[in-house]
Amino acid sequence: MTSHFALQWNSYTNNVCEGFCSLQKNGEFVDMTLAADGHFVKVHQLLVALSSPYLKSLISSAPCQHPVIFLNYERVGKIRLTAIIYTNVSNSTLMLLLEYIYTGEVSGMIKQPSGANSSINNVLPDSNDRVLQSDVHKQ
Repeated sequence: MTSHFALQWNSYTNNVCEGFCSLQKNGEFVDMTLAADGHFVKVHQLLVALSSPYLKSLISSAPCQHPVIFLNYERVGKIRLTAIIYTNVSNSTLMLLLEYIYTGEVSGMIKQPSGANSSINNVLPDSNDRVLQSDVHKQ
């Protein structure tokens, strides 16, 4: 008679989430750049693609290994990079979006009337969760 064993990693989800956060903070194995308000943040295409069907389609259509996605147009200026342009997203909103993508949650938000931050809601995963506008963003 053959014995079968099962191996279960109890902290798998936490370990993977914390691992991706650590990799992003240390700039390790990043393969894409998101830009907003003249700030550039290196991220992982895999997590960004999993978090947003819209961004997944942009990444899929990018003809380069390390795409740069500009989430605002005004401050791009004379930068000459292969890039995909989205809509007017502030750096503070980008940082909140990345916190949401990498941790599955974000704090320090206030509720806005429907449609108030619709451009960023188009980037989020299909769920009941939607980005609310940050206090920081109300400058």
